Amino acid sequence: MPVSVRNVADLVRWAKVNPDKANFGHPAPGSVPHLLGMTFDRMTGAGVRNISYKGGAPLLQDLLGRQMPIAFNVTSEVLTHVRTGRLRWRSVASPQRRAALPDVPTLAEAGVGDVTAVEFLGWYAPAKTSPATAPAASRRRSWTPRGACGCR
Repeated sequence: MPVSVRNVADLVRWAKVNPDKANFGHPAPGSVPHLLGMTFDRMTGAGVRNISYKGGAPLLQDLLGRQMPIAFNVTSEVLTHVRTGRLRWRSVASPQRRAALPDVPTLAEAGVGDVTAVEFLGWYAPAKTSPATAPAASRRRSWTPRGACGCR
């Protein structure tokens, strides 16, 4: 994608002019990022095609390697690369701007419409796992890594 694509409106214009290049990647079929990308396409008429990956890591590799021009993914997988300048964030799908990305507009602010998708992460273990063997963080009622993903 050219550097001239600075915001969501530019992205939609670029996708319409370059339908053969306008693909978006997501980490898995049926995932929230996949559905968000499809909703984005429907609401903007951008004409982007979805490409399913087997997880966020291969998607991130192709995004950083410029084989994939657009990605819909969770904040936690790409934030480091945004902060170092290797990736540019166009918008967030949260109801408000993220604390970690205060200059990045929401999809609503970018003119896409009222579209939100908030990531949820959990700790999982087999049903009969002894509490003594579970990680210390899972024994707490709530846990938020300081500064991660723009969480407060």
